[in-house]
Amino acid sequence: MVTYSLVGCGDDTVDTGDFVQDTMNEYVTSLPQATEDCGTLRDWVADARDESVPEDDQLASAWEGVIGAADDYAAICESGDPTDKASGLFGINDALEELESRVAQL
Repeated sequence: MVTYSLVGCGDDTVDTGDFVQDTMNEYVTSLPQATEDCGTLRDWVADARDESVPEDDQLASAWEGVIGAADDYAAICESGDPTDKASGLFGINDALEELESRVAQL
């Protein structure tokens, strides 16, 4: 299954509408708070990767972009370097914009 291998760890795919309404909404809403603590963000990434992925391949790819950007930020957030942290937050923002753009196309 392409979307499964694309995202990696989800058990299966779910209806795209259900994914947007439930899973994505929950995780996107909790992401800003998760970025405030490196450990919480690592947990957020692990939990998000365990979720089923949407049937829509492009949405699944955009969602993996958000998870990947959050994972990248988690890796650098403990450095304390403001420039690296800002760059990581911009990466998350860019990924969220791509996700939003894909949702708008559905």
